[in-house]
Amino acid sequence: MFLDEVELSVSAGRGGPGSASMHSEKFAPRGGPDGGDGGRGGDVVALADSSLNSLQRYQLARSFKAAGGGAGGPSRRHGADGESSTLSVPPGTLAWDVATGQLLADLDRPGATAVLARGGKGGRGNVHFTSPIHQAPRRRELGEPGVTRAIRLELRLIADIGLVGLPNAGKSTLLARLTGARPKIAAYPFTTLSPNLGVADVGRGRVLTLADVPGLIEGAHQGAGLGLSFLKHLARTRALVHLVDASLGEEAIIAAYRQVTAEMQLHSPELSTKPTLLALNKLDLIDSGEGTRLRIRLAELLPKSVSVLGLSAATGAGCPELLAAAEHLLSQAPGPPPEDREGGGFRLYQGPRGLSREFSVERVGDTFRVAGESLERLIAVTDLDDDSSVLRLQRQLAKIGVEAALLHAGAKEGDEVQIGEEAFTFYPDPTPARAGVSTDDEQPGDGVPDASHNTILFGGTFDPPHLGHLSVIRGLRRQTGLPILVVPTGAPGHRPPPQASPSERAEMVELAVRALDDPLVTVSRHEAEQSQLCFTVDTVEWLRRRQPELSVVLALGSDVAATLLSWKQVSRLLAQVRLLVFERPGAGESGESTLAELRRRQLPMEGAEVISISAPVVDATSIREKLAKGESCAELLPPGVEEYIRSHCLYGGGLDPGRSPREG
Repeated sequence: MFLDEVELSVSAGRGGPGSASMHSEKFAPRGGPDGGDGGRGGDVVALADSSLNSLQRYQLARSFKAAGGGAGGPSRRHGADGESSTLSVPPGTLAWDVATGQLLADLDRPGATAVLARGGKGGRGNVHFTSPIHQAPRRRELGEPGVTRAIRLELRLIADIGLVGLPNAGKSTLLARLTGARPKIAAYPFTTLSPNLGVADVGRGRVLTLADVPGLIEGAHQGAGLGLSFLKHLARTRALVHLVDASLGEEAIIAAYRQVTAEMQLHSPELSTKPTLLALNKLDLIDSGEGTRLRIRLAELLPKSVSVLGLSAATGAGCPELLAAAEHLLSQAPGPPPEDREGGGFRLYQGPRGLSREFSVERVGDTFRVAGESLERLIAVTDLDDDSSVLRLQRQLAKIGVEAALLHAGAKEGDEVQIGEEAFTFYPDPTPARAGVSTDDEQPGDGVPDASHNTILFGGTFDPPHLGHLSVIRGLRRQTGLPILVVPTGAPGHRPPPQASPSERAEMVELAVRALDDPLVTVSRHEAEQSQLCFTVDTVEWLRRRQPELSVVLALGSDVAATLLSWKQVSRLLAQVRLLVFERPGAGESGESTLAELRRRQLPMEGAEVISISAPVVDATSIREKLAKGESCAELLPPGVEEYIRSHCLYGGGLDPGRSPREG
């Protein structure tokens, strides 16, 4: 039985859990955390195997699962990666995602491979959670779940020449005459119930692959006969040989040609653009003079691009000439032949990468269901049996805004909340600032910040982050009591590009903020993850789209505020924020004079104010110069930042960033 389409369920392996072990040996009883990472889960991979010509092997077996990753071990031992599951398919197979309709891969080469479901990452061991504050964490991560999806495999045969025509035109007989194929041949229509492939030797070391497609009848493009099932196989042929029964007469031949051509046009307009040759078969059933007259007459009636040849598949007369004409026909086919495609690889269709950070809250009966890719992944990798991991999860959910969204949706203490496959009992943080919402009992000026409507946005290049930045953050928190969102820039368009990459600067800022141990100071990688320039006005609008009720307070040093007039869409920016200018000793610019100049330009300045902060002015350029000379800047950098800089070879005065600092 020929099977050219099948739906399968594939599940990649889950990543192995990380280890939370502590190193202990003689003379080192408290060696600290040494838990290794879990192994990566196995993938489900499709492999194009030239020995296969159908999907028959998947008629009964429809579910495939890869192995999970091994658990991490003590002494930083990494868990084993899970074994992948390989699905062998014929060349020419398309893989589709059933849920989304997305084309995942086109395996049009023998030996081509494509990952249909990617295995989950292994969980991190406790060595990744050490910090100057938490030097012996017992926290670890579980492995990420692998991708599970329903896929549809669709085979489209790959051939140089496609043989088309009405049923009983002699296509199978011709294929058997030209090649070593042995299709079923009989004197009744629809003898061929599935496509057949054959290879013909045309001499000089060249071969042609021919595909015999079951006969087409009127309405084939709508499913009549067998046409709808097999018309798709013609899409991969480079040229077509239209076979007709010469014994039917001139009018019947033209009607058959037009009928089959119309069906192909209705199925796919691309089929009508392929080079075509009309072959008059069964000339042995009519006299030679009639055959010659038919060829001449049809050449006059048909388009000039369609050549007309005569042959007899039963006797072999005219078959060598047909092969020569077919080889010439291929030279007119548009585009290079498949084996000449640059790179020789298969076509991979890549969907969106990464996980969406959006989430939604829906009330279903007495349960509040929170849905979001990033949240579900966060739950999946959290070890819910470990109290410290659960506490960290609670803080992360509050920072992301889940707690505020649940309260806004009407959730109360004791309600059930479901995220992914886990269910929790909702216990909101009693402190409104931590929860991110305000209560009806609060009044302005009572010392409780209205965090649901006010958040300070503090941005900068942070190249690198230093103690001056932390002093500013502490001062802003002390004077305003508001939560602060720290945003490292990507590639600022108004100044020279930073030396460290956006991701490196974001990681350094996260290390620096961790030293504050303040849950109301968080870091956003939004700008650092953008592939193009991202300005402050773009970030503010992104924040307001995520949390429409949010009121953004833009905190700028007086020296930076003096350059506001050169910023992109400054009027639009100031209309969406409340400006907070902070003065520092030695900064040199007056905040009040800056505000006066902005008001003189009639820019939106509602609620703008100036505060003074006792924070040192630290020069990042001097820090980079000292680091390039190999000097220590521990007195100017937050804990862990200098170690990060050294381990990543940043600001090294030309040192290759990809080289280990131990290399010569």
